[in-house]
Amino acid sequence: HRLSFAYVWPDADDAFLRGVAHDMCFTSQLYCSSAQGVYVDLDPGDADALLRFGERFLTILEKEACTHPARLDALGRADVSLGLYADSLEAGLSGKGRVLRGEACSVTVCAESALMPARGFGNCWVKPLPREDILRVLRPHAGHLQTVALCCEKERRAQLERLLLAAGAARITDGARMSEGYCGMPRDGIYPLARYMKRVGVARETDV
Repeated sequence: HRLSFAYVWPDADDAFLRGVAHDMCFTSQLYCSSAQGVYVDLDPGDADALLRFGERFLTILEKEACTHPARLDALGRADVSLGLYADSLEAGLSGKGRVLRGEACSVTVCAESALMPARGFGNCWVKPLPREDILRVLRPHAGHLQTVALCCEKERRAQLERLLLAAGAARITDGARMSEGYCGMPRDGIYPLARYMKRVGVARETDV
């Protein structure tokens, strides 16, 4: 399974974040191209700024979650709820995070930057990842990276695109197009059909 995420600067505009939130809720974060969370170009020590961003994103995510509610049965809802409760306890005990709960969604604000799957179904994470740490944090997961929704200053975009591609990302797009497909899309960085084909060669004698 591939993992996708958004990478944004702290002043990312609401329209971009609405696109990310819509993708999360519309796909229930089940696609390989669905954002599991949002990396923010912040220093891990800037906890207040990260929390403010998490609260801001929760407001946007909540509106999308109410428009596109997760299709879960009672057992599925209980599983997600128990998982979030465990996350809340762990965050409280470690002091390294906080779970922000909204209606039919949540945002887990984490102080550490490790890439991981989210709870899904409108429950995501927000983590700090300064641009100088992109390769160190993401490169070990190169085989699992897929789509990145990128929002940054125009003058920094080319630099960040190079870093994210070098880290292993196969696609870079905007928030609203993360799960859109098109003919020839790189998706996982390979052409899967080649796996089901066999190349052969036949040498024939030259006619005398």
